[in-house]
Amino acid sequence: MTKHALFVCKSCMYSLHQREYMGKRGGWYLLDRLLSLSESWQLRASFVIQPVECLSACKRPCAVALAAPHKTTLMFGDLPPLESAAAVLQLASQYYNSTDGIVTRQERPVFNVDYFENSFGRLRVSYGAPFTVQGTISWEF
Repeated sequence: MTKHALFVCKSCMYSLHQREYMGKRGGWYLLDRLLSLSESWQLRASFVIQPVECLSACKRPCAVALAAPHKTTLMFGDLPPLESAAAVLQLASQYYNSTDGIVTRQERPVFNVDYFENSFGRLRVSYGAPFTVQGTISWEF
């Protein structure tokens, strides 16, 4: 069976406003936790967890991507590096079990972030802070 890949940007900043935490980048922390948790992961033999130098998601650190032949590639950013590893592996399991790589928003785990901010097609979904929409509606008869 063809392996699936989980790419982890190891050079991602710790957060949008903090380059490092205790001397290390956020991508390092996320990768370290993913490798540790994956030792007991049921899909360990089906996935390669591949560190990469950059996923070009610098405005959305930390970032990961899921890829497999004949499946849509998914990329996620704004992941809290210390808390996201279990949710990333859960998402990878859902990706593995999908026929086309699509994991609907309703099925995706929440990466300790509660608000969906935007989507760039099927390539990237970003989570963000809560927001308020204000407006005025009027009718004229």
